[in-house]
Amino acid sequence: MGTTVSSGSPQRHLVLFNYEAWGHMRPMCNFAARIVKMQPTILITHFVTPTFYDRVQTELRRNFEDQESSLLERIRIIALPCDNTNPLDSSVLQKAFANAYEKLVNLQPVSCVKTEVEIKTTCSPDLVVVDFFGSAPIDAVRKASKKQVKVLFWFAGSATSLFCVGGPESQGGKGNLRTRSQEVAKRTCISIEEAAAQITLTGKGSLVRLPGLPPMYDYEIQPQRLIAPLALLGGVSLRTSDTMEACDGIVLATPECYEIEAIAALRDWLAGSSRPIYACGPLIPSGAQAVAFEKLQSSDAAKVESFLHAKLTSHGEHSVLYISFGTIFFPLEPEKLAAFLEIAVEKKVPFILNHTSPYIPLPDFVTDKLSSYSDCMATGYFVSHAGHNSVIEAITEGVPLICWPFLLDHATNAARISDRLQIGYELFQVRTGPGLQPAYRLGKAPEGTLEAFVVEAQQVLSKALGDDGQRRRANAQRLKQQIMQVWGENGQSQKAVEGFLALIGNDDTRQGFFSSLTTCS
Repeated sequence: MGTTVSSGSPQRHLVLFNYEAWGHMRPMCNFAARIVKMQPTILITHFVTPTFYDRVQTELRRNFEDQESSLLERIRIIALPCDNTNPLDSSVLQKAFANAYEKLVNLQPVSCVKTEVEIKTTCSPDLVVVDFFGSAPIDAVRKASKKQVKVLFWFAGSATSLFCVGGPESQGGKGNLRTRSQEVAKRTCISIEEAAAQITLTGKGSLVRLPGLPPMYDYEIQPQRLIAPLALLGGVSLRTSDTMEACDGIVLATPECYEIEAIAALRDWLAGSSRPIYACGPLIPSGAQAVAFEKLQSSDAAKVESFLHAKLTSHGEHSVLYISFGTIFFPLEPEKLAAFLEIAVEKKVPFILNHTSPYIPLPDFVTDKLSSYSDCMATGYFVSHAGHNSVIEAITEGVPLICWPFLLDHATNAARISDRLQIGYELFQVRTGPGLQPAYRLGKAPEGTLEAFVVEAQQVLSKALGDDGQRRRANAQRLKQQIMQVWGENGQSQKAVEGFLALIGNDDTRQGFFSSLTTCS
């Protein structure tokens, strides 16, 4: 039997909901921490999945010092049942959220399936933030609520990529994706999900101009062959578009100074329906606990730290390549990764390779791997898929990137990093599938062969280690300085969260919270 915990009598109640994706949950954990530090009387109920329950708890602890335990207690984590046999099927999780939310509205206890603890509350929700393809949870909130409760759209990806699933066509967007998908499905006798995928991912060679990015062909949003069924990805795009249409506003886990033009364009788009946008990034813990609890998450932490300090001594500052493709992705052509590592060895560049994807096994040629990252002065470049969380962590530390993108915001981030901001490079010869069509910025199609990749990798690493790399590192450091200001008094992200809190109501105990971002560089 589980025990029972009572939350007391908070003044306001914020509900957060994530699907089963760590890249969505992690910044939301840090968003929740910011909220309770800025408004300590608020109660937060964060619904997650059992798989990530422990990681969420650890990530939250990274935000709080020992004397702040009372603030941490304002955040209740509740794991909801989901389909563990098929994490891509969210129907069970969505039904569980609807049931749990209705219980919160009726002041009934909600059970956490991970701990078997019943969580009580004495006030119903005042504001809800749902994950970016949560149109069904929005419907559930509006059906069950007994008072007006605004529901905001949570997006942990690049703001620019939202134009790949919606937004005005005049700004490179897809327009009303559901309407367009229905028309294509009817005309071609395919499912609406397949039609949505055709519109958002395949492209026909049209030139698009997304806000703040160089022109590119529409198919360049998908520079690699797909690792999931087309209909599945189309369904995600469709639900994302539906959620954007249905929500009362958007919360972005990105700093405004990174995507100035895209966020301005989003504001213009939503202004027509009087819906706000809150750009609240970077959402990264800082302080002593942040480092301590991060090390606890990896058994290799001590090994990594020792390696980095050794290379700092032997090779100097900014000498190590950190190579990671996130929790899902990994190169589909491992021979290219092997060639890249061989080039690094030839150039006497030390590296750390992180592999966490459950879908693509670690190649046989890798005999040892290190799986944790430390923001040490030894880190020179981050070789990344350019997923948004990875990008935000890198630019917050002023570390330039070498981008190996796979889809959607990877592609938009890579273009922004290499061309618009010039804080890194993009690899074109890693492209596969639709990515082997002409690339607008190259003026031709990438060959995509191993030989062509070796030439490109040699050139990119030579530039990165030379004067051009120093210039791009300086650009990254300047961006870092801008980011360090966003959580200061009157900083962009600080003001954004203050605006968000205005939706839920202020009280006399609200306190300001200004923190500087700690770095090792």
